[in-house]
Amino acid sequence: MTGYTGTPGYMAPEVLESKPYNRKCDVYSFGICLWEMYCCDMPYPNITFSELTSAVVYKNLRPEIPKHCPSSLAKVMKHEASIRSHAPSGCFSFFGSRR
Repeated sequence: MTGYTGTPGYMAPEVLESKPYNRKCDVYSFGICLWEMYCCDMPYPNITFSELTSAVVYKNLRPEIPKHCPSSLAKVMKHEASIRSHAPSGCFSFFGSRR
């Protein structure tokens, strides 16, 4: 697979860094799409490309699941994070949760 391919806001950290990755990175992109559909918003509307790359890769920036998100959807989102947590090293989990 090629590195650094895709729309930056949907790219998994390892893809942004041009590191080796596998299809599990698609789970990250799917998670961003789920979040965007639920929230009807862009995940990182006011961040430049370089700020986004740095924040996603080095500061673990992720969209947060809103508190009012239905539990069934939140469960699916958390399941996506679980899938990624079993990925080879270099893959990162996607969702954070508001406490």
